[in-house]
Amino acid sequence: VADCKAPPELEHGFVTFSTRSNLTTYRAAIQYHCQHPYYHMAPNSTATYTCDASGQWRSEELGTKLPSCRPVCGRPARPLPGIIKRIIGGRNAEPGFFPWQALIVVEDMSRVPNDKWFGSGALLSESWVLTAAHVLRSQRRDKTVIPVSKEHVTVYLALHDVRNKMEAVNRTVERIILHEEFDIQNYNHDIALVKLKEKVTMGKYVMPVCLP
Repeated sequence: VADCKAPPELEHGFVTFSTRSNLTTYRAAIQYHCQHPYYHMAPNSTATYTCDASGQWRSEELGTKLPSCRPVCGRPARPLPGIIKRIIGGRNAEPGFFPWQALIVVEDMSRVPNDKWFGSGALLSESWVLTAAHVLRSQRRDKTVIPVSKEHVTVYLALHDVRNKMEAVNRTVERIILHEEFDIQNYNHDIALVKLKEKVTMGKYVMPVCLP
C-alpha cells in the first residue's frame, strides 16, 4: 500500500487530516491552512491533497506543488477611528494602529564623537522596508553620496514607545539600496529600500502596508 508519509510543512501555515487516525496511506486526505488573519493562501485554492498510488500528496488544483502563505497587508487588528486628525490637533496612536511602521536607527560607534540618528520606514514584506534615502546616506568629502554601512543600521518593528525598544521586534540589515538619482542638494528621488537580514513574522503589531 502506498504511503505518502508525513506531509511537508507549509511556512506560516499548518495541515489538518481529513481521514481518521491521521492516516498517510493511499487515498488519505489532508488540507493546508494559513495562519489567519495575518496570512492568506496563494494561489487561492482549497489546498486539499490526496495520497496517490505513487506515494505522493497530490492536489487536483496544484498537483504536487504546495501553495504559499503570504502576508495580509493594510489590515491592522485595531482599525483607525472613523474621524481622526493628522499631526495638527492629532493624538498619540494606540498600539496596532500602524503595524507597518518601522523605526530605523543608524549608529556609527567608530566615529568620535559617536554618530547616531534615526528615521521612519514602512514594512513592504517579510524582508523589505521602504524609507527615505537621506536617512541612510553617507556623504563623502567629494560630495558624492553612498549608503551608510549596513552594520550600523537596526530596524525596529512593533514599537510603540521609542524609549522601550526591548519589547520591539528588531532586525539587522542585509542590504541598502538608495535611489540612483537621489540628490542631496534638493532631495529629489529621496527614496531607499532596506532588506532585512532575517524575515519578520506577521502578527497583531507587525504587518506590511498595501501598495497602490
